[in-house]
Amino acid sequence: MPSKKTQQTALEQCDQVFVYGTLKQHHGNNDLLRTATYIGKSTLPQSKKGFYMASLGAFPVVIQSNNPELEHEVHGEVYQIDSEETMQALDFLEGYPEFYQRQIINTDEYGPAWIYFMYEDNNRFIQRLELVEGGNW
Repeated sequence: MPSKKTQQTALEQCDQVFVYGTLKQHHGNNDLLRTATYIGKSTLPQSKKGFYMASLGAFPVVIQSNNPELEHEVHGEVYQIDSEETMQALDFLEGYPEFYQRQIINTDEYGPAWIYFMYEDNNRFIQRLELVEGGNW
């Protein structure tokens, strides 16, 4: 009998995450990363797949846009994730996959990392968002 191919977990695919906003050091949700290893600060340049940061009031969101005029740097931090529990806690906080999406991007400084983001085209919150100038929350 042929063996079934098992689906890789998120952590098996990539063990780093690019975080911004309330997940960064000295912010309220950073405790979710208490067992992860801080790698360093990172910036997604404007050319990284059209991402920009906007504010939903209490927290920022990163949007993937098809509009090159909206592309801005996004500042954050990279962590090495140590366990599936940490990844699951991040997924829960970010409302993945209903609220945020998650994909692997290449950071210039530290290689591949997961990022949580929203698509511009299918986001009902877009009309309430304000651009975060400089991409640093």
